[in-house]
Amino acid sequence: MKRHKKLTGHTSFVSSCHPSRRGLDMIISGSDDQTIKIWDLRVKTFVQSLDNKYQVTAVSFNDTAEKAFSGSLDNQVRIWDLRKNEVETALIGHTDTITSVAVSYTHLTLPTIYSVQISVVAVSLKK
Repeated sequence: MKRHKKLTGHTSFVSSCHPSRRGLDMIISGSDDQTIKIWDLRVKTFVQSLDNKYQVTAVSFNDTAEKAFSGSLDNQVRIWDLRKNEVETALIGHTDTITSVAVSYTHLTLPTIYSVQISVVAVSLKK
């Protein structure tokens, strides 16, 4: 396998990454350095960095890549508004570290995996 691109910018281990589904060719990544980075593959660098209070363990985009979803060691899922560069909503209630987030593009649900349990939360992405 040939490496296509090398992206540098995080200062610790990268725990999760996910490509944008449509639109610009972008990747979101979450790291133990407590940041979420949005990468533009055309310029091979990150174009946005979001600071989190804890290590980021899981990330994903919504369908249009206008919002990001993250899980972290504080057992919370955060929905980030990437246009405003801020947390829109924090989902509290998980009892262990979030290890995966995924967005259903057809049902407006957000399945998250933590420990040995799966949680599915209905979310509204419209404001």
